[in-house]
Amino acid sequence: MRIFRELRFSGLLCLTALVGCAASGPATSPPTTAAPAVATEPAEPSETTDTAEVLPAYEPYIPDRDAGFARDRQAILSLAGGYQVDYRFEETAALRPGYELASPYTASAVEWVVVAQDTGERVVLQHLLVMGDPARVVKHWQQTWDYAPSSVLRYVDQSVWESRELLSPGQIGRWSRTVSEADGSPSYGAWGRWTHGAAGAQWSASTAVLAPPPRREGLRRGTYQAVLVRDRLQVLPDGWMQQQTLTKRWINDNTPGLARESGVVRYRRIDDQPERAAGFVEAAGYWQQVEGFWAEGRRAWDDLFADGQPVLLRDEVDGEPRWRRVFALATELSGAAGGRPTDLSTAGTAGERVREQIDAVLAEYVVKP
Repeated sequence: MRIFRELRFSGLLCLTALVGCAASGPATSPPTTAAPAVATEPAEPSETTDTAEVLPAYEPYIPDRDAGFARDRQAILSLAGGYQVDYRFEETAALRPGYELASPYTASAVEWVVVAQDTGERVVLQHLLVMGDPARVVKHWQQTWDYAPSSVLRYVDQSVWESRELLSPGQIGRWSRTVSEADGSPSYGAWGRWTHGAAGAQWSASTAVLAPPPRREGLRRGTYQAVLVRDRLQVLPDGWMQQQTLTKRWINDNTPGLARESGVVRYRRIDDQPERAAGFVEAAGYWQQVEGFWAEGRRAWDDLFADGQPVLLRDEVDGEPRWRRVFALATELSGAAGGRPTDLSTAGTAGERVREQIDAVLAEYVVKP
C-alpha cells in the first residue's frame, strides 16, 4: 500500500511525496557515503568500547503508560521532507604531536527524505539526493529508528560489525538509531532518548561509539582506522540539525588518537518552494520505482546480523566495488534503466527471486566465522 500526500505550492496543487509502506557530505553519482559526521557538542565523548550496554530492567511497551512514545514518533517522522542541506566539519584539536589540522570541509545538497518503512516501533528514513535541472535522483544514506531495542549494531574492528545485545533490553523511552550506507551496508548504531522541551525535540546518543572513517575524508581515511562519534539531533521550526563530536583514532589503541573534529549538518525545509516541486516529484517517482528492491535489501542486511556473529564486509572483490554490484542489481530489477521492473508489490515468488539475487551478491563480499 502506498500513501500519496499533496502539498499546495502558491496555488498549484502538486504531488510532492510518496511514502512506501513496504517494508557525510553529499555523494557524487553513484553515492557511497553514509550519514555525514557532524558536531558542535564540545563535551568530550566517552571512549568506552564495552561489549554491551547496561540498561535498567526490561519493561514492555504499554501505550497508556508511555505517553512520550507518540511524541518521539512524531519527532522522528518530522525529519522527512524536502531540504536544503549544508555540511560543515572542522578539526578542532590535534592529539598527536606534529599532526597538522585539515582545512574545514563544507558542502551543500538538496535532499528528499522519505519514510521507507513504519511499523510503529521501527521507522526507516531514506535520504535521496536531488541534483541538477532537470532533476537527477540518487539514493543516499539511511537512518533506522528502533524503539526499546534488544540489540544495537556496533563497529568493532576494521570492516567488522556485529549486533550486540543490550544486557537489559527494551527499556521504555529509548530509541536506537542505525546509520547505513547508500548500498544498505552498515555504518554505525547508537541508542539514546528523545527529550521534548521549549526548544523542541532532541535526541542524544547515550555514549560515543566507533564508526568507520567518513568517506568524505578521501585519501585521509588511510591515516586512521575509525572515529569515536557521538550524535545529537535537534528538531527546529524550519527543519532539523544533526551534530556530532568525533575523535579520529585507531581501533584497540589506548592513545588519545589523531585529532578531534566538530561538525554540523543543517536541514532547512524547502518543500514549500514552487521552484523545488519538480525535483521532489521526481524523487517521489524514483522511490516508488525502486522501493521494493531496497525493502528486500534491508531484510537481507538484517538477516546477516541476526545471529549476533561478527561480519566482515569487503568493500570490493576482484576490483569490483560492492556498492556498484548492489546498485547495478537494483537498476536491473527495478527497471530504473528503462527495462521492465520486477513486480515486488506483493510477497511471493518475485520477491523471493530478488532476495536470492541480493543474497548471492552480498555473499561475495561477506565473511563470517
